[in-house]
Amino acid sequence: MGLTMKTKWLAILSAIALLAPAGGVYAATNGTHVTLHDVLVKHPGENITITGTSSYSVLLMKVVKPDGTLLYFDQTKPTGGNYSLTFALPVDAATGVYHIVTGQNNDVAVDDFEVTPDPTQGGGGGGGGGIPGGGGGNKPPSDILDIPTDMMQVKTTTNSDKQKVLDITLVDSKLSDLIDADGSGKKVINIKVAEAGDVVHMNLTVDAVHKLDNKAPESTFQVTTSLGTISLPTNALRKALDGLQLPVENKVQVTLTKVLPSEEDLVKQTIHNHGGEQASTPVDFLVQAVLADGQTVDVQDLAAYVSHTLNLSAAVGQVDNNNLAGLYVDASRNFVYPMPTLFTVAGGQKQGSILRKGNSVYALATNHKSFADVTSDHYAKTSIERLANKLVINGYEDSSFRPAGHVTRAEFVTLLVRSLGILPASELTGNAQFRDVSADEWYAGSIQAAVQAGLVKGFEDKTFRPNLEISRQEMVQMMVNGLRSVDPKQKLSAAEVDTTLRLFPDASSIEGWAAEAVAIAVRAGIVHGMEDQTFAPQGTADRAQSAVVLDKMMQSLHFINE
Repeated sequence: MGLTMKTKWLAILSAIALLAPAGGVYAATNGTHVTLHDVLVKHPGENITITGTSSYSVLLMKVVKPDGTLLYFDQTKPTGGNYSLTFALPVDAATGVYHIVTGQNNDVAVDDFEVTPDPTQGGGGGGGGGIPGGGGGNKPPSDILDIPTDMMQVKTTTNSDKQKVLDITLVDSKLSDLIDADGSGKKVINIKVAEAGDVVHMNLTVDAVHKLDNKAPESTFQVTTSLGTISLPTNALRKALDGLQLPVENKVQVTLTKVLPSEEDLVKQTIHNHGGEQASTPVDFLVQAVLADGQTVDVQDLAAYVSHTLNLSAAVGQVDNNNLAGLYVDASRNFVYPMPTLFTVAGGQKQGSILRKGNSVYALATNHKSFADVTSDHYAKTSIERLANKLVINGYEDSSFRPAGHVTRAEFVTLLVRSLGILPASELTGNAQFRDVSADEWYAGSIQAAVQAGLVKGFEDKTFRPNLEISRQEMVQMMVNGLRSVDPKQKLSAAEVDTTLRLFPDASSIEGWAAEAVAIAVRAGIVHGMEDQTFAPQGTADRAQSAVVLDKMMQSLHFINE
């Protein structure tokens, strides 16, 4: 077994598979030196108090959600042989069976408890987290502030390709007053373009972006059209514009363009060449700064991901999210690249929101991959096929995946940047950081992109050792660097690291540089221990384990549907 066990539990949870079969709720089962009192049915938002007895001086405790990920993790010191810990369930806690484990190493007590919908909220229905049903209750306020049409000036023309062009200018002199008058701290400032067009230009001044950021710094500037929707984090857009040192009177232009029929044929063929089938109208999303002389500069590489939302074509029918992908497409080079994409349904229409920091032609695709050597009972089957369908990972020409095959450092870095939607560096002159990575190697672009994104550093002798089999702790460190590139708040205190690593008898063999990363990954439920409960940091990882780790990382970042 490797980095992710065939069961979905962490090392300390290894006993659960035998003691608590899936689908039922069972009374507490005690360990040799620890007991756990039964926890009764709970509702979202309620406090849970976990009590019991133990002769240990310190106990580790965790609560695992129905999907196998970690909800709660802490340690406690029994007093007079008794212990008690209280925490609150999230108000949007999913319904289902939760698992409690407390103890040390393999001497643990376990218990199941069920979370059910709160009957006082009405509605009765399935999983948690939705708006309560029932007659006439207060609905939560909308998080969207729609810009009124009288603040938009629309000009309609036809271009040389006979496309209908909508050129819209935001009258931003009223913007500050509008946000102030709303007074509800809306998170999405939405410009809805009701009229359909083949090309939509939305123009606003740099000053308008400043006003949005000043008045609503956590907001998203959104342009909704018949072609699709683009959602730009306001603060990230401002920082990108500030980097260009533009006068406040200069304009920013957000453009959505339906590709021409001849170009769409190329896009369709390009996607087909890579094993998928086109599942949406391809749209070119472009953000530019307009200079005083009328020239434009592309606004690329924002500090945060931008959402590009497309509708799934009706002809596709009902397709599972695991068989859908969001893609960056450069048909002129027969090139497609996977992008983090979340699929949702809005108003009965299935949509894919493609996440990337830059401009491109984007499209949705369907894919149905399977591998002869990934059997139906393989622990990594779902992760392998899901990531293969999304073009994050590939199999071999003989239709095999070789799940037990080893993974090199270069291979894992390539998979990591694909998981994060980071394009390989296009201009390769060798890599100044690493004397063993030449520009003509297949992995050079991915390694260079990973360096630029702060995901990898290499060794002190200025080598990367691309063909060396990656160790488990190296894999975890790179993966957590990926988490932090999206969410810099992924940090733990020294005490939290120490508490977490106590799960593993071989914790002392985890290198200091990897300790925090391992603890973060364990707490997030992304990585697990070995069957003997060790972590084995120097051990190597295989292709199946890599797929599971990256799948869980993407779920943790909401880059993929669960």
